[in-house]
Amino acid sequence: MESELIILKKWTFIVYSIGILLGIPLLAGYYPPFRIPYTWLKLLHVFSVVLFVGNMIVGPVWAWLALKTKNNAIIYFSIKTICFTDLYFTIPFVMIALITGLLLSHQFGGYLKFSWMTAGLITLFLSAIPAIPTLRAQYKLYRLSYEGRESHEPPSAEFNHVMMQSSIWGTIAGILPLISFYLMIMKPVLW
Repeated sequence: MESELIILKKWTFIVYSIGILLGIPLLAGYYPPFRIPYTWLKLLHVFSVVLFVGNMIVGPVWAWLALKTKNNAIIYFSIKTICFTDLYFTIPFVMIALITGLLLSHQFGGYLKFSWMTAGLITLFLSAIPAIPTLRAQYKLYRLSYEGRESHEPPSAEFNHVMMQSSIWGTIAGILPLISFYLMIMKPVLW
């Protein structure tokens, strides 16, 4: 279990780093010399947003349903699945959505040209701040649920405390991308 957790943490860091390294030149206004057709970029962008937002909503539902069973083996499986789907779906697809969104913005004069686009990017970037304590809490829940998976006792007080922290930070981390999602679809003039 410890080796799985170490791998999970390393890959999370690597995926975040790749996304940031690819996103920085695009934020600075660099547009790659190759051109991806607008329709393909848009398809990839929408697809990645759907998977990112969908997983962001489904994960907490899985945890809530698992907690209702009061079965530690099910709780462990649910927490483990949430950690891995965050690694393989949420984090990569938010990075793909960011990168394709920045590439698409160049076709309209850049993200600074429209207030809704700038505000959407800001809220998406801000969501990374509460995502860090959310991920830390998830990793701790993963360890705690692993340790208690064979117990017939209810989850420990420590588990419940960390679950509450994860819920609070996760809610904040989830609301910000939903605001970004709203801004990108409704395109309101903000300034």
